[in-house]
Amino acid sequence: MKILLLLITTLSLITLTSCEKKIVLNIPDSNPRLVLNALMTEDSLIKVRVSFSGRPAKDGRFAEPGQARVVLYENNSSKGELVKTTIKGYTYYVSQQIAKAGNKYRITVEVPGYKMAEGEDIIPYKSAAQVSQMQAFTAVAANGAKLLKLTFRIDNKSLHDTRYQFRLFGLKYNTVRQPDGSIVRQTVRKEIFFSEDAGQPILYMDNSISDFVSDRLIKPEEAATYTFSSEDDLAIKTDTLLLEVSPLTESCFKYLYTAIFNAGSIDGFFTEPAPIYTNISNGLGIVGGMSTQIFSLKK
Repeated sequence: MKILLLLITTLSLITLTSCEKKIVLNIPDSNPRLVLNALMTEDSLIKVRVSFSGRPAKDGRFAEPGQARVVLYENNSSKGELVKTTIKGYTYYVSQQIAKAGNKYRITVEVPGYKMAEGEDIIPYKSAAQVSQMQAFTAVAANGAKLLKLTFRIDNKSLHDTRYQFRLFGLKYNTVRQPDGSIVRQTVRKEIFFSEDAGQPILYMDNSISDFVSDRLIKPEEAATYTFSSEDDLAIKTDTLLLEVSPLTESCFKYLYTAIFNAGSIDGFFTEPAPIYTNISNGLGIVGGMSTQIFSLKK
């Protein structure tokens, strides 16, 4: 009986008779769907990935269509087909022109046997984020560990409510003596993981790449102050800190934010994978806009 009750609560359609147990499952169509992914940034080429939904292969890659027609539209004007290109072993469809802030871009994908998939978004202006009061200092944690703290203020100078993504890096300058006796100065860029301070509405994308997405919505002409800290010795010894600030469109934010929850729920014993936001018609994935500024601080 407990098993039947569990089935009744979890299955979408169950029919039981007194003579037999007949279970009818309303299983969604398992056919793969087109997946279209493009995170567009200001002053960059638009790069599009096209694949199929389903389980990845042993190498972690998803199946890709052998033939796809990918077309780009800028403010509803066709810019033609994107060029199929291989980048680091992956297939991309790349635009021939640079994306510009303030413009709306729509991407369509046609694959034989599938309905045309499409998605669109705008690219926000870099000026939507004005960073000030950026400073770093060393503090001591309760356990005695040294912390490198970074604080900064963001003023929203756009006409829209805006959320942001942050990336944090450290630069270390080394001098290396060459075989001929000459001295060469090398710059090492290191992605530093900064943990968010307690109480701040920030989620990190991955400990190894220092990507943070804030769900704090800043209204036009308003500001917010952020503080990050790290116990990494390299962070404390680094010579210069780099802060990347990226204003996000609402679609881009929803995709990144839900992707974080999905990644955190996949291996959970009591959790089901969280759905990832999509703005693709007749498919899955994201066409999202963002822009990036880089700010540096010498310690």
